[in-house]
Amino acid sequence: SEKIFGYTAEESVSNAAELVEYVVSSIPRPVPEYMQAYTYMQDWVNQHMDQFCEDVPRRVGWIAENDVLFFPNAFNDVLKEGHFNPSRVRKDFANHNLLQKGHNEFTVTRVDHLTQRPTRVILLNDFLPNREA
Repeated sequence: SEKIFGYTAEESVSNAAELVEYVVSSIPRPVPEYMQAYTYMQDWVNQHMDQFCEDVPRRVGWIAENDVLFFPNAFNDVLKEGHFNPSRVRKDFANHNLLQKGHNEFTVTRVDHLTQRPTRVILLNDFLPNREA
């Protein structure tokens, strides 16, 4: 049998198939929108930590250890600012266990440590990287 570049026809076909498989597997996959939104939210929280403090006029929620608790309207506003659809993101976060589900699936009630009143929040568990105490 005749060799092409030192390979038989069968070897060449096999090598070509392996090369195609490698190239196809190397093509970057698009990042799902909910992961883009999650990354956006993490960046936003890290850049706006001061808006979770007690002495700001327009507080967006609070932070408890590594969890971030957003007031629902603030959560929506942040997502809209990033050009995301808040209702779709909430649903996707719930489906992927990125937010703690409550009775209506998207919010839970927690006592606001500032007002001492039960408050509806969107709770993102373990949202922040481990922080030193």
